[in-house]
Amino acid sequence: LAARHEAETATLTGVQIDRNWPPHSGTGVIGWFDQVGDAITWNVTVPDTAAYVLTWRYATTQNAWTRSVEVDGAPYGQVGAGSTGGWNRYADTLDLPVALTAGTHQIRLAYRSNNREYINIDYLTLGCTDTHPTRDDHHHDTAHDDQQQLHHVHHVVDHTEHDDHHEHDVHD
Repeated sequence: LAARHEAETATLTGVQIDRNWPPHSGTGVIGWFDQVGDAITWNVTVPDTAAYVLTWRYATTQNAWTRSVEVDGAPYGQVGAGSTGGWNRYADTLDLPVALTAGTHQIRLAYRSNNREYINIDYLTLGCTDTHPTRDDHHHDTAHDDQQQLHHVHHVVDHTEHDDHHEHDVHD
């Protein structure tokens, strides 16, 4: 499955943990996320250099909210959506694709001068964009199966090639 990163365990800037809006996951949500400079920063580790997707679980009564996304300290893009119909009703943003190298990265959701509206954030989901799984039925590798389950990875893209569609099975 994709990896869930609770917002309340991230580095918080100008925002606060709010425990008033169940059914959130973890111990609460991040609220008071409504002024320029407010941010939630997650340190995430990925095992492979690959394409991933970022998705945020949020709640708001506001229409047309936006937040800036920064990867490793650099502006990356924006996410936004509409009202969930209540502060205790949660929805997911659209997936934001991102290419990450193997290792640890800083993912920041921030309120910048071009952003707007009040939102609560429950968690960040980091998933893999693998949509064409392949399987080698002749070998069974339990450790590899665990990694597949964690990241939806059934193959690894060989980034030493210039063809993004080049794939090879992973097995010992």
